[in-house]
Amino acid sequence: PQNLLTNASPAPPLTLLESWSLACERLAFQAAVLEQWKETSKAGTFEIMDVYITPVNPAVAPKHGHYAKARYIAYTGTVNVLDFSACTVPVGFVNEQHKADKGGDLDAEGNAIPGVTGELDAHIRSIYDPEVYKGLPLTMQVVGKRLEEEKVLGVAAMLEKLLMDADKQREECVLML
Repeated sequence: PQNLLTNASPAPPLTLLESWSLACERLAFQAAVLEQWKETSKAGTFEIMDVYITPVNPAVAPKHGHYAKARYIAYTGTVNVLDFSACTVPVGFVNEQHKADKGGDLDAEGNAIPGVTGELDAHIRSIYDPEVYKGLPLTMQVVGKRLEEEKVLGVAAMLEKLLMDADKQREECVLML
């Protein structure tokens, strides 16, 4: 059988020693990241950072059955490796009327879209079709430290409310015009 995400054949199982070695590497990585997290309080006038916000994916979700084309997992994969708490928050939907969503040279606000930055970026742009993705959600991820699910959910709920309020104000402005 093939792996649905990578389209590759499964690797042979790790030995016990290899498994322990990877677990030790993961613990060292977790410790290093937590040390960087603590350093955020020394960088400015803020207390230690509560959460950070990141995209879930650099593009919209892959079409059903095309999971092998979803080759970028860094935003969610690192959260999983670190065993951090995370919550996905919808921030909008693909709108085929936006120039950016049509694959144009400008984003929704009229700013220039940067050129292709590499092979993965070219691949993501090549499979995008605004008609196929029309109405699909665009999301961001709220990430907190391990075992801080309540804090992450609280920030996610606050962001969702702020986004809904902004949408409501935008609709009211359009109605006034």
